[in-house]
Amino acid sequence: MFNSAVLNVVVGLILIFLLYSLLATIVGEMISYWFGIRPRILRMAIERMLNDGYYKKYFPAKIIISKSGKAVRNTAANKTSRYLSSLWQRISYIVLLRTPKAFPSSFAGKFYDSPSIKSLARLEADQKGLFGISKPSYLSAENFSETLCHILEEGGSGKTPYDKIIFCIKYNTLQIQPETARHIANLIKDSPDINAFRLNLQRWFNETMDRAHGWYKSKMQAILLCLGFLIAWCFNIDTIKIAHILSRDRDAGKQLTSIAIATTKDTVHYNPVTGVHADSTLAKTILDSSIAQVNKNIADEGLILGLGWELDSLRTKDTEKIKKSTDARIYQEALQYYNSLQILYKAYPVQENALAATLQKLDSSTQVLYHLQRDTLNNTILNRDNDSSKAALLFTLKAVNAYKKLKSLDSAEVIATQYRIAQQEQHILNMVESDILQVDTITASGDVLEISGKRNYSFGEKIWFILWAHPRSWMRFLGFLLTALAISIGAPFWFDLLNKLVNIRIAGAKPREKKDATTDTTITAPAHTTDTVQSVTAPEDPVDEALRIYKTTVLKENGVIRADKGYMQTKEGYVVACVQIDVEDQQSALNVRSKYPSFTLSNNETVAVNVLITGKVNLSGGATTTAATVSGNPEKALSNNTLLLGWGSYGCLVESVDFPGQYFIVSCYHVMNGEYTWTNNGISKTINNLSGTVANMYQGFLTDLFDTAYAPVASVIYQHYKSGMSCTQPQGTRDVTANDLFKTIVKIQGMTTTLATGIVVNFSKPMTFPYPVSKTAMQEHQLQDLVVISHYNNTPAQNFVGTTFGDSGAVVLDENNIAIGLVVGSDLLHTYVIKINSIFNQFGFKLA
Repeated sequence: MFNSAVLNVVVGLILIFLLYSLLATIVGEMISYWFGIRPRILRMAIERMLNDGYYKKYFPAKIIISKSGKAVRNTAANKTSRYLSSLWQRISYIVLLRTPKAFPSSFAGKFYDSPSIKSLARLEADQKGLFGISKPSYLSAENFSETLCHILEEGGSGKTPYDKIIFCIKYNTLQIQPETARHIANLIKDSPDINAFRLNLQRWFNETMDRAHGWYKSKMQAILLCLGFLIAWCFNIDTIKIAHILSRDRDAGKQLTSIAIATTKDTVHYNPVTGVHADSTLAKTILDSSIAQVNKNIADEGLILGLGWELDSLRTKDTEKIKKSTDARIYQEALQYYNSLQILYKAYPVQENALAATLQKLDSSTQVLYHLQRDTLNNTILNRDNDSSKAALLFTLKAVNAYKKLKSLDSAEVIATQYRIAQQEQHILNMVESDILQVDTITASGDVLEISGKRNYSFGEKIWFILWAHPRSWMRFLGFLLTALAISIGAPFWFDLLNKLVNIRIAGAKPREKKDATTDTTITAPAHTTDTVQSVTAPEDPVDEALRIYKTTVLKENGVIRADKGYMQTKEGYVVACVQIDVEDQQSALNVRSKYPSFTLSNNETVAVNVLITGKVNLSGGATTTAATVSGNPEKALSNNTLLLGWGSYGCLVESVDFPGQYFIVSCYHVMNGEYTWTNNGISKTINNLSGTVANMYQGFLTDLFDTAYAPVASVIYQHYKSGMSCTQPQGTRDVTANDLFKTIVKIQGMTTTLATGIVVNFSKPMTFPYPVSKTAMQEHQLQDLVVISHYNNTPAQNFVGTTFGDSGAVVLDENNIAIGLVVGSDLLHTYVIKINSIFNQFGFKLA
């Protein structure tokens, strides 16, 4: 039972549904991203929360108003016009989720216009196009409540923020629509203070998001159903016919089952998509690896993934004509080939008949030879003096050899004639540039040569064949529909079902298989019952706990820029973790130090606070300079030839690990980039130093770990940078760890700084930098895992020097000239550095 043909058919079908469900999921996620379905549904949910009358405000009234302002009579034509207008608006606002024109001036529009919400939107490069969307895809409940409180607070008056919110709602200073204002007023009544009000807002948001998730799932379900039907039709995945074929071809069913078993064990490829916490961002990896692998296995075994249309084998009749009246020269040349072909056409049947006669004689002689050999052998055994049998055998053997030679000659003659015919026909087809692949007849009538034959289907004919000419039966349509419904269920369902069926099949293994299975020497620890298992949770880091509790409050203080985990050195020389608060000026520092000398946790543990006047952080590229004004290291200067983002610094010379002999110069993306877009791809634009061109293209990457670009260089440029250029060259690379804190002294030689020096004060810090997306606009982007170099030290023996604009991309070296990173940005006290080993490991580089 467990290894039955029926089970094999079911497992094979489920495998097919799984693979195509994965494909549909991938394409569906891409469509969702392109059309911005997530941010549009989120916008619709927010609008339902903060605006009244989501639908009725945007649909046409029953009476159509003319330009003069008078009501137009409700005629049949007006009814039709109103109906079509209403239908289109329903499609655009409900199906396409289009933003209403009145949205920006509404309360929900003001919410989206808040800086805390706008900063979560895509980069402007992703907002262009017909379906571009400038709104975020996700919001947290905390962000929603904080933003809404700030908006209400700004519209009110009172001593405390909560008094201002109450005033705003009571007098409706923001012109909030009545139903929304009434609901917010009810939330205020149920909230004794502003913290309780925030919690009520968060609860309201979470409840709405639960419904919004359902809206998104319904949209995606509809998309997957349409994609499933399209995939089924395009690949001819007829469930009924495939099941019928698998039930007859048992070998195919068994082989599909073996692939299904391997698929269920392939947790690396499939679990990220089919698991409970599926991540759709891994879809491309699965499409490139898992599906490609299984497709290859199926293709190698000649199995059925989809029936296919075999479009390349489709032929249709076609005719080409060569007229003397149209082109006499081509007609005369073609006529000569035609005359030669007539001779070949007549000779070919004669040659074929001669070959057939020879083959018949050879076959007869071979049969005679076989019997003579048998008789001669028997006679020789009985009577060794039987010479007559030997003579007959020898004569027949000579005849067979003669016919074999004749067959070879006849075959060669037939093949040569076939080749000459094909060659002559192709000459004629080339004259008219015909698509005919197989010539059936060539005829001459009057002054016209007519070539009839077969050609491949054109693209339009293939589409017509797929859409109509072939699948015209209701049974096939039903098979496609079943496939579409199966695909729309989703890959997780089919993967889980496939696992269960495979487990059932394995449970019925043969005794031999069970015996082999017992040879596994893996020892599994005994399982504990749930009442004896105690969950052990790692204690939260004190600094992280302090940031979780106090960070939001601290960031509201005037002049505070950021609050993150940092490190400080005590008077005794110890390095301790702390909450580092960066502020803009001295007054802000005094205020924060007085309010927050330290943070106390629930267990009375104290967390140190380090307040630093850093000012705002900026990228260190973008220097506007010329060769005459460079005071640092002119040979380090690097920029795109457009100078759109100014000058930065050359970092280091590297070689590809996988392709030895390919050399690149490495710097920051914002140094080499000549555009306001950050598209993470190769761009053919010139990279210059102060002397001229060094590269004609660059590859740039802006991610959460990198602001990095590299440009391939020719041998002469390689020799130039390899020579050292009077700057210190790195002797190797290494990682930065906690052991480097307040111990490792570093130096930086940038374009505008002769020699910057400092000390490592953080080995893994996130930092947000402003990136230009137009001449006047900036977009915030956070980089993770940065090394922080401090140029300030309270020890008189140290006289550190900081970096300046134009030093971005410069390599950072320790005291042994070992590279630890590339400069990306700076503030008043620090330089922020991307780890060089992260770059090298990601892109497969080594120092040249």
